Amino acid sequence: MKKVALITGGAGMIGTAIVEAFALNGYDIVFTYNNNEEKARLLAKELEVSGSKVFPKKVDLKDNKAIKDLFSFIEKQFGKLDVIVNNAAYFTTERKAFLDISWEEIDEYLNTNVSAVIKICQLGTELLKKSGKGNIVNLSSEAGKFGGFKMSVYATTKGALNTLVISLARELADFNIRINNVSPAVIANDHNPPPSDVIKTIPLKRAGTPEEVAKLVYWLTTDDASYITGSTISITGGR
Repeated sequence: MKKVALITGGAGMIGTAIVEAFALNGYDIVFTYNNNEEKARLLAKELEVSGSKVFPKKVDLKDNKAIKDLFSFIEKQFGKLDVIVNNAAYFTTERKAFLDISWEEIDEYLNTNVSAVIKICQLGTELLKKSGKGNIVNLSSEAGKFGGFKMSVYATTKGALNTLVISLARELADFNIRINNVSPAVIANDHNPPPSDVIKTIPLKRAGTPEEVAKLVYWLTTDDASYITGSTISITGGR
């Protein structure tokens, strides 16, 4: 029986690379998106030629019913899960001073980046238990460690994931489920290059790629990483 992965935010820059990595390694996949419907549809069509079943699902992760419906679909379609990747997050490129952040934005950050992740981990654990050996990987951020600048609420949500992964690792080990975080710094592709002054702050003198993040996410779910759980692993180019 093929392994099954749930990947949230699968139509984003890093999310697409993660979906591709798991599909090319023989997984059947359910991935969520909120925007980019056309990109999600094309990605699913492209990957189906690899022999994987790929199901794009439009899900608002702030909607409890939508999350429950997502897991009902997975249970009906596959009856189990092997991997969950919590990649989706609310983030804006516009940095705001703490006093300028609206309460609506605060709720958006907390509901999408923290509450949804916790709910997905909770619902997903029941399906991961059925596989006999499950994995959860959350996408954190280096901002969750150093706080960032004018990104206080976003950084707070990622810091919450860094604590969550330690707590859940201790509980989920009883079910043979490992959970880890991947914590990127500057990640870009050819269509989204970072400014040169940012590149100068990176010892390797370049941004990381979505594919490099995806490879680390995938590796953490393999037997090569079988003794790693409760960890937040940085991918920063030395920054």
